[in-house]
Amino acid sequence: MILPVKPGSVIQAGQIVSATSPDLFIRTAGTLFHLELYEDAIRQNEKAIELLADKKQLAVAWNNKGVCLMSLKNENEAKECFEQALLNDPSLSEARANLEKLSPSGGPSR
Repeated sequence: MILPVKPGSVIQAGQIVSATSPDLFIRTAGTLFHLELYEDAIRQNEKAIELLADKKQLAVAWNNKGVCLMSLKNENEAKECFEQALLNDPSLSEARANLEKLSPSGGPSR
């Protein structure tokens, strides 16, 4: 599941958003994901990861990158992304669920 930066947050019409805003990169990545442009979505999530300092938002960006990689059947890199997400926010249940989808044993292999 691709997650927004903050539940229920939206960019309002007329709102000024910086071209280097992590929110903008994550939102663009979500749109690209839904258009099945996974490589482009990965690049947008990577830009967000470079800019983010907030651990919860960083976890969302890592999770979203992992979902894109999972869609491309790149399970090893996806697993690394979900693990990074959980390192940043151990409570991110979506990352844990995505990791479990990749691990038949039901969890991380650390």
